[in-house]
Amino acid sequence: MNTDAGAPRTTALSLVSHTNVGKTTLARTLLGRDIGEVRDAAHVTLEAERHPLVNVITHPANRTPARSEGYNVNFDVLFAAAAETGTAMEVDGAPGHLDLDGTLARRAVAAGVTLVIDSDCHRSDGLARQMRFGVGTARRGWIEPAHVLNTRGLEEVRSFIARKRARK
Repeated sequence: MNTDAGAPRTTALSLVSHTNVGKTTLARTLLGRDIGEVRDAAHVTLEAERHPLVNVITHPANRTPARSEGYNVNFDVLFAAAAETGTAMEVDGAPGHLDLDGTLARRAVAAGVTLVIDSDCHRSDGLARQMRFGVGTARRGWIEPAHVLNTRGLEEVRSFIARKRARK
């Protein structure tokens, strides 16, 4: 990702995710040290939210229903930081990921967080089904299109990215 002032204008979103492998990579990339050297996963997420090139946080608790409750994070703290820094949070359409269920998505919006809904699909044949699941999850939280970044036009998305990147 080129951040030079003379660089071509792009619309790329920067996503940051916690996964069983990715949490160490995230900590090394953003903090310059391993996850064991930081207080907890929520601390890594807060650091990511404050980074001007991170636009969306995905899997903040790495929750996988029926397999793992994920990390013990204080969502209210993460939501407040996301709202303050202009960082969106993900409602995931993959049935195996449910970090922001309807209730948490509603709490995020109430705190002023912009959401994104995605399929997290890695195969084209499941894209429509998982996107419907993501939209359904958001609807259970009474999320409206105005709360969702990827329901907006291209210029609004570019403005969202530009506002975040202008924060240094």
